[in-house]
Amino acid sequence: MGRTYEGRDGKAHRPSMLLTVTLPGFGSVHTGTRMRRGQLMQCDCGHRHGEADDLLGTPMDRTPDDYREQALSLIFFPYLLDRLWQNYRCAAGWRVAYAGAVEMQRRLATHAHYAVRGTISPALTKQVAAATYHQVWRPPFDRVRYSISRHPVWDAEAESYVEDAALTTWRQAIEALAQPGAEPAFVGG
Repeated sequence: MGRTYEGRDGKAHRPSMLLTVTLPGFGSVHTGTRMRRGQLMQCDCGHRHGEADDLLGTPMDRTPDDYREQALSLIFFPYLLDRLWQNYRCAAGWRVAYAGAVEMQRRLATHAHYAVRGTISPALTKQVAAATYHQVWRPPFDRVRYSISRHPVWDAEAESYVEDAALTTWRQAIEALAQPGAEPAFVGG
C-alpha cells in the first residue's frame, strides 16, 4: 500500500505516516512563546506565561460569541472524521488502514492523531481535507419537532418513523437543499 522505497540494502520498504486533523480554535489563547535566547514574550493579555502556568493554552475570552459554532463543530466531528476517511480512501485508490485517537487541546480545539499505513502525498492530503470540509452538513434543526412527552414512533414493517411526517427522509432533505435560496444549517470543518 502506498509508495515503496528501496533501501541501500536493496530491500523494498513501505513506510507509514502520521496524520493530525484539527478543528479550528475559537478565539485567542494565552501563549508562552519564547524568543531566541529563551526569554518569554508577552502574551496578548499583557502577562508572560511560563510552562507551568495553568492559563497557558486556554481561551482568553471564556464567553466566545461563536459558542453555537463551536458546539456544532464538536457534535459533528465524528461525521467529519468518517467523511475524511471515505474521501481519503477514494482519492488514494486503496483501502487506507489507520489507527488513531481523538483528544481535546487546552485551547479547546478538538483534534485527532492517526497512524496511517502507507504513504500519501501532502498535496493529496490537503485536497482531501479541503473537500471534506464542504461535505459535512446537516439539514435545519432549529425547530423542536418532538419532546420527551411526544416522541416519534418507529414502524418496523415500513422501516421508518411514522406520524405527522415531522421527520424528513434523507432524500427529502437533499431535495429541500436543492431549492433556490436553501442553505444547510451547518457546514462542518
